[in-house]
Amino acid sequence: MSDTDRAASGFAHSHVFLGAGHARNERRTWAVIGLATLMMVAEAVGGLWFGSIALVADGLHMSTHAGALLLAALAYSYARRHADDARFTFGTGKLGDLAGFTSAVVLAMIAILIGYEAGWGVRGAWAALVVLMLVRLATLGARFLRKRWLVTGWA
Repeated sequence: MSDTDRAASGFAHSHVFLGAGHARNERRTWAVIGLATLMMVAEAVGGLWFGSIALVADGLHMSTHAGALLLAALAYSYARRHADDARFTFGTGKLGDLAGFTSAVVLAMIAILIGYEAGWGVRGAWAALVVLMLVRLATLGARFLRKRWLVTGWA
């Protein structure tokens, strides 16, 4: 160890900025995701079973909540797993903020798509199905990229 390394080691400190209730909050977020997903499935199946477009629409609406919560839970997990990783110079504490921002952007994009469709009038169920499929495709693509990034690091 050189003199410079020894001198610099006196200034080293931890960059773990996870909150005191991080683990508890992560568990609760996963529980809420389970509840939201259960309600989403119940509403969609009930709507299809009884022919209620309102229940189906509310089930789709619940899927946006479940997706946003999933992003938050993944940020919790990633921040916890990589809290001591030296590659994160300022720690992983800001990942939750970035996940919240990303959720807001995605939900705003979905709102714009819904507004666009509403502005052009109802053109049948095919337009809604196409929008739903595009959102699902984007979700699957994001999951693939996240897994690819976590496995390979892309660094």
